[in-house]
Amino acid sequence: MAVSFSAVRLEFLSKTFNAAVRPFTHDAFDVLRADDRTFAYRPRETDDMLVVPIGSSASVQGASPLLIANHMQAMAALLTWRLPALLPDLGLHRRRFGLERIRDDDDLVTEAFQRAKFTRPERLEGVRRLLKTTLTVRRIYLAGEGDVLCLTVELHRRLVLPSVGELLQRGFDLRGLSARERTDQPRPDWPDGVIAEQSRDEIKLETENGVRALALPAVHLEPNLGAYSRLLEQALSPAQIVNFRVGEWAAQAEVLSGQRYADRMKAIGQWFAKRPALEVASGLTVKATGLVTAATQRREVFRLGDVKYCFSPDRSATHPYPSAGLDKFGPFDATSFDRKSPRVLFIYPSELKSNVETLALRLRGGMASDNVDRFVRGLTGIYQLAKVDVRFLGVDVSKRRNQLGTAYRDALHEYLTPQTEPDIVVVVLHDEDGDRPFENPYIHSKAFLLSQGIPSQEIRVSTMRKKPYSLAFTLENMGVAMYAKLGGTPWTVQPTMPIAREIVIGLAHAEVGKRHERKRYVGLTTVFTSDGNYLLSAAAPRCTFEEFPEMLQRSVAELLARLKVEQSWQPGETVRIVFHSSTPLRNVHVGRVAKAAVATLGAGIHFEMAALTVSRDHPFNTFDEGEKGVERTVEAIGGGFAKRIIAECVPARGTLIDLGPDECLLCVSGTVLPKREGEPVPQPLLLRLHDESSYRDLHSLARQVYHFTGLAWSSMQPRAEPVTLYYSHRIASLLARLEGVPDWHDGLLSTRLRRSRWFL
Repeated sequence: MAVSFSAVRLEFLSKTFNAAVRPFTHDAFDVLRADDRTFAYRPRETDDMLVVPIGSSASVQGASPLLIANHMQAMAALLTWRLPALLPDLGLHRRRFGLERIRDDDDLVTEAFQRAKFTRPERLEGVRRLLKTTLTVRRIYLAGEGDVLCLTVELHRRLVLPSVGELLQRGFDLRGLSARERTDQPRPDWPDGVIAEQSRDEIKLETENGVRALALPAVHLEPNLGAYSRLLEQALSPAQIVNFRVGEWAAQAEVLSGQRYADRMKAIGQWFAKRPALEVASGLTVKATGLVTAATQRREVFRLGDVKYCFSPDRSATHPYPSAGLDKFGPFDATSFDRKSPRVLFIYPSELKSNVETLALRLRGGMASDNVDRFVRGLTGIYQLAKVDVRFLGVDVSKRRNQLGTAYRDALHEYLTPQTEPDIVVVVLHDEDGDRPFENPYIHSKAFLLSQGIPSQEIRVSTMRKKPYSLAFTLENMGVAMYAKLGGTPWTVQPTMPIAREIVIGLAHAEVGKRHERKRYVGLTTVFTSDGNYLLSAAAPRCTFEEFPEMLQRSVAELLARLKVEQSWQPGETVRIVFHSSTPLRNVHVGRVAKAAVATLGAGIHFEMAALTVSRDHPFNTFDEGEKGVERTVEAIGGGFAKRIIAECVPARGTLIDLGPDECLLCVSGTVLPKREGEPVPQPLLLRLHDESSYRDLHSLARQVYHFTGLAWSSMQPRAEPVTLYYSHRIASLLARLEGVPDWHDGLLSTRLRRSRWFL
């Protein structure tokens, strides 16, 4: 098996380069970087800097030959700085983390209209999605070759919108869209709020601090896909939108999907390889040689085994697919689950009563009467419940459109008594209300209900009105999330080598507020092995980012102390803590946790720790031309569902690509996750092991991350990230959003809701 990278390999034609090593000072460094005849670079965590002469006539006092192999990061920085001048025909622009090229002649909107075969309306002139290519020079390590420099290639679309004034002149309604005040700062701030009112001369922004009036030139509409969709909806008829979206998706698939993506990457690699060698600096020449590849025979690529889903504590009931396993065996904790007759309350806009009653019947009893072969037995049958007690609460929202969140919360407050209190609430809302930043019905309902110790589940009207075949999948996913929110364990996953004393902690954070007033909230998920099965144990109480180090140290100590007693850990045993984080943990955090763990466990128990960064914030993509895809019924480009070949050139799920002893790529999509024809070739996860880790078996840790993509209980499908990070990010994001809701408090999250996965 061979896997290709979206990266062009770069080879130097000599083993040395000329440079002087000088003491670092900010003033001297700035002067040297401003001089085109020299390049200055400061290696990380040193007090020196390298000074490289540029051009054959340039000279630097004290320069001498240095080994390129010892300064690969400096070479990457030098190439990034020099490439715009060495390849002027590409029109490259330097950005903070690399180089960027915008193709004005490659507009996805224009191509979509051409494919849809109708003319772009004048109202949409200036609305563009331009091809943006990001190039980054990176060092990677290949097991068969050692350190390699490469030029990574990322393809994106940059959305360009006309000014607010122009859009208002064309008659667009911009109310509800995110906007910000224009500033002179080079990096745009977060949106200040949403447009509440508009006129010929000004708009009024609804912000967290009230309403602000701004003149049109001072307002910038955020160029996001929500604004893009709104403009299309107002400028095109429903039929035109359907045709446009078909053309847009088809055009995008031509660039990013399957063999066409592979061919495009190979063409880019060949273009660079045909270029003559580039003189980067005095006596330093580099040549591109084509795309970087990794191969099984060089022990750079490995295939992990399939995830095994478990539906019984004794591990006798297993199945390769969660949905079929649940239908055959029932949930993992069927014999111990203590809410066999849950009370489910539906709260909804009163005009939707008939639709909601039909939805409730299907959720409870299944889709058998609709002649659909999914979710046939409903919540009651699949989860082996005695009954599901369904109740309804309509809300008249016709006169409270500007206070929807308050209307839902008031209705719940009036309804709830000790006699009517439900076990879970399903919140039904109109699609346009689901994304409201303020007075959001679901967020207000969730805040109130969590304060009462009651979990909730959202569903939108468009989802509720899907055709039976699609609705069955929605109800299937909704059912597993509701069961988990009720405190149940639908299934677990098994480690390849069961380890009884292993705790895995996921960490993620979310931010709320403007640039100088942001608050960061941290979410924490804990997973541990119990009799060879990985089980989700608990979620930590909320904390701000500033409180994070103390909270982490305290939470780990409390968790270890509790498990030590519950599981009767004895001297001589090994306890291992593994951290999953989307950003690297600081050394001080790792050290504090290790110290707290050793103090809690005592000298007789051997303690190990690994801190693993799991991220998609990297420039690498991969493809495998040996993967021919699979034919499956999916959403077709032209609409509806049809059998199509999907996942062509997508590396198999569980493919592991070695990038050295502390770094690897993990492919988690394969043929399992794609749901639509022409989906882009997905990016793998980048796993990086922290230097302070005492446990350093990266392959074992990568296998664990892979298994945890199957432990998410928000749907029947595995996720494109491990549950440790997915759940933690959900917790942090919801805590950040709930913070702005009146009367919100989290007193019951760690008590009454301890078993509930309320954040799903």
